[in-house]
Amino acid sequence: SNGEFTRVNIGGSRDVRALFLDADNVLWAGTYDQGLFRREGDKFVPVKIAREDGAFEEQSVTCLARDRDGALWVGTHGGGLKRVDKDGIRHFYRQDGDAESLPINYIFALHTDEEGNLWVGTSKGLSRFDGDRFRSVPLADGLGNTPVYQIFEDGHGRLWLVADRGILRIEKPVLEGFFEGTLDSVRC
Repeated sequence: SNGEFTRVNIGGSRDVRALFLDADNVLWAGTYDQGLFRREGDKFVPVKIAREDGAFEEQSVTCLARDRDGALWVGTHGGGLKRVDKDGIRHFYRQDGDAESLPINYIFALHTDEEGNLWVGTSKGLSRFDGDRFRSVPLADGLGNTPVYQIFEDGHGRLWLVADRGILRIEKPVLEGFFEGTLDSVRC
């Protein structure tokens, strides 16, 4: 402001990991140690996202995204994924033995596409939530041994991923074929 930087207090945290400006011009901030905040006027107010018995990991926000229904998705470092809307908070976690749950509770990236899918970058690769279930691309099936840190869609049916091995491009029809079982692996 006026050519100078001003320190902004976000719940006493010095470790902001995610910022998101929504369609209503509301600025959201996710911190590694104090949880989620929403800007109201000139202050950031906390938004409770952890379960009552939630551990620190549920407050450790790593990424934010908004879906076409207006819900805010919150990725955490070990506490799974949260969907925040006017009706409350829905929690998503890895469930042992459930192939349609998150593959792991460490979320690094979120992206919503025009079809209404939520793409999730984790420490175990890429997953898609279609509103009912998570489908994952196992690391052995084309992504190599790499976490996914960012997801970008280019408007031509391709996802671009930032990963340990570099930048990966994946055709969405190839991913659909893998999820439907018509393809055994994913080329990227």
